[in-house]
Amino acid sequence: MKSLKVALGVFFSVALLSACSGGGGGSSSANNSGPSSMKLSGTAATGNPIANAAVSLVDKTGKTASGTTGANGSFTIDTTGFTPPFMLKVASSSSATYYSVSADANATTTINITPLTDMIIRTWYKVQGASVGTAFSSPATNPPPTPTEVKVISTVVQNVAEGWLQQAGVDTANFSLISTPFNANGSGVDGVINMTTVNPATGSIIISSGTVTQNSTLTVSGSTVDVSSTSTTTIGTSGAIITSTVVPTTTTQSSALDGINSSISAFITTVNQKGASLQASDLAPYVDPGYKNDGMTGPQWEAQVANDLAGTTLSFSGLLINSLDTTQNVADVSFQISRTQGGVTEKDTMKGYFKLINGSWLISGNGYIASAYAMTWAWAQNGYSQSIRFEVDDPQVNNVQSVTVSGPILSSATTTVSMVCDSNGMGGLPTCGTSYGNGTKRAFQLELPGWPTIPSTYTFALTDSSGVLHTYTWTVNAAYGYNASGPLIADYPAMTLTSPSNLTFSNILGGGTVHGSVFIPIWVTGHGDAPHFNYEGPGGTNNNVSNQVVSGTWDSGVAIPGQVNNFTIVVPAATVHSTSTCTSGSGTCYNITFQGYTGDVQGGWFGEDACYGNGGGEAQSCTNNGIAY
Repeated sequence: MKSLKVALGVFFSVALLSACSGGGGGSSSANNSGPSSMKLSGTAATGNPIANAAVSLVDKTGKTASGTTGANGSFTIDTTGFTPPFMLKVASSSSATYYSVSADANATTTINITPLTDMIIRTWYKVQGASVGTAFSSPATNPPPTPTEVKVISTVVQNVAEGWLQQAGVDTANFSLISTPFNANGSGVDGVINMTTVNPATGSIIISSGTVTQNSTLTVSGSTVDVSSTSTTTIGTSGAIITSTVVPTTTTQSSALDGINSSISAFITTVNQKGASLQASDLAPYVDPGYKNDGMTGPQWEAQVANDLAGTTLSFSGLLINSLDTTQNVADVSFQISRTQGGVTEKDTMKGYFKLINGSWLISGNGYIASAYAMTWAWAQNGYSQSIRFEVDDPQVNNVQSVTVSGPILSSATTTVSMVCDSNGMGGLPTCGTSYGNGTKRAFQLELPGWPTIPSTYTFALTDSSGVLHTYTWTVNAAYGYNASGPLIADYPAMTLTSPSNLTFSNILGGGTVHGSVFIPIWVTGHGDAPHFNYEGPGGTNNNVSNQVVSGTWDSGVAIPGQVNNFTIVVPAATVHSTSTCTSGSGTCYNITFQGYTGDVQGGWFGEDACYGNGGGEAQSCTNNGIAY
């Protein structure tokens, strides 16, 4: 199955939070609980059940009802004749009051009440300049968020707990802290809540297993909610990773959010209904006719996505509004997408743009003729190094003719960014003046030592084949791996072998089982792949093989950023069919690598490419040799 990021490029995602009905052991004091009655159910828990406690409900109009939790924290309330969305509250034995809110527009639904749902609704009202207590007493004056608005604000809190929920065995693809039923039994969702300490006054959410502690803080600034998270392990404390979202505070913002959500939902419905017959023309109604994103046009994007998504089933969750301009009617959003094909499901984070055109929010782009970006770059191998990389990727071959960049730490006012190429294309790079690699793009790259202060903004000047100048800016907002005191070990992938503790050439070829662990930094995304073993050799003759990858598996089934994750690789025995001289001119070499891919950054290496000659090894690159297994 192709990578989601390859399939969708930069685009979208939103999943409608499903309405779930749950069982309960509590009681309801409302009447009219006949066969046609509506019932709301849920669980009230803080890591332990909130037992034998009064649960109060108020609907959108101010109508109230109540119920009582059972010994396991579950409750039901009759909602016949009530108008959602609802707000709920419960008082724990410690006299703390916890709130929650509907995640959908149904009268029969699930609404859990926990410290995390409490943070969701309190943060919502803090953005609105009100308190949840006041709103509960007067919902007509201080209305609760709509289901679409709940998706945005709940995503902020749920993202904090996402990795912990996955490690606890919770399928988070279509999970909601509010509307997914759970049991207050100390495991799964309840186990994560039990490790969690929430302080609504400071916006603090601390989750700790005893060996790993994640500290997150939610900060409200106007209509924006920022979340800063660090993780502390035996390796150290990571640098802070910051995410943010715009929370609607006006009718115009709410209408924009609803429109984006509706367009995404319709797009998903089309993909799922068309199945294997999905065509580019099916997607065109959802795409801005003037779409251009990093050089890709709308028809190109539609054709690529239709080809990649045909026969798949999609679902979405985790909608965040990175920016929303209701004057220009453009939005920058991110989300999580789950894609199922052939019984295999993968999940990834996507980012993209929407634009309001003729009353509909359509998939749009950044308007660039090519991608242009800068990034900090660091290595934790044989010491620590820092550099900054500038890159322009041109998907329209020969459209970009030249590139310059200006900004902090550059030695001159404008610096040329050269095209990456070689004289004959034999190095896997484009031949100078032609296309890049597979013919779909070419690249301009520049890497310089040192890092700028954070944040720093750079200006790219791209000249196209018609001589027209295009100017774009890019801001470097993060510099993982270092702070003012120096390197942060907890910001680098780190791999350790546990059995065997080291690999020799003989036990590599003899095969066997390899066990080890990888520490994955908190900022890593897309960390689904466990470390792998790689046999390399020139394919085509004598049963030689080239780049044969033996995949590993995570012992816990998933890998969690900010934690040490165990893995297993079963390495098959191999036979060497040919040898060649090492670069030093003596001995024979076999190019075998043991690699760990820990997300968007290649890291966690065990040594380097292994070169073994007569009587010893050589720490240089070697000629590939044929190996079969």
